[in-house]
Amino acid sequence: MMIIILGLSITYFFINQIGKDNDMSRLYDLDDVSPADQKGNFNSDYDLFFESAADEFKVPFALLKAHAIQESSLKPSAYLDENPSKRADRMGWASRGLMQILWWPGSERFKKYGYPDKALGFDGVEMFKPEVNLRIAAQIVRDNLISCNGNIRDAINMYNTGKKESEYKAPFNYTDKVFNNYRKILGK
Repeated sequence: MMIIILGLSITYFFINQIGKDNDMSRLYDLDDVSPADQKGNFNSDYDLFFESAADEFKVPFALLKAHAIQESSLKPSAYLDENPSKRADRMGWASRGLMQILWWPGSERFKKYGYPDKALGFDGVEMFKPEVNLRIAAQIVRDNLISCNGNIRDAINMYNTGKKESEYKAPFNYTDKVFNNYRKILGK
């Protein structure tokens, strides 16, 4: 009987350690959920990429996906011309991919994240690849959370405007919509 109890204790210890090694620890211990446990009827085609980027940069999977739902309706080919008036100084400005990341030629905006312009290809074509788009976005979300000391609403607002909600509120209830998507994914 003692051997069985000892064996169960050792088994429990190893299972518990595996769980700790694979835990979903995130910045500021923000709520998160695994892709398998997410709620809501959202497309899950790109969850592997969401999960990978979230794990790598310690941001909530649910928050990353909540942004993408609002930004692109989970469409990796999403494109928005950010220069409709065709100003010469803004040629090529467009938001691209799942996370609608604004990129323009010569900006080198994402070099600090390991993606210099030459890695993003002619006209930012690489930004349409979910694995590239989500890796960059996860780093932006991480940086926003750090800038906002874990205040999730400010970080969401900052993703859209570059400013905290108290400084400049994102248009079209963006912050509320992303936050509500986040809560739906969590099942709250």
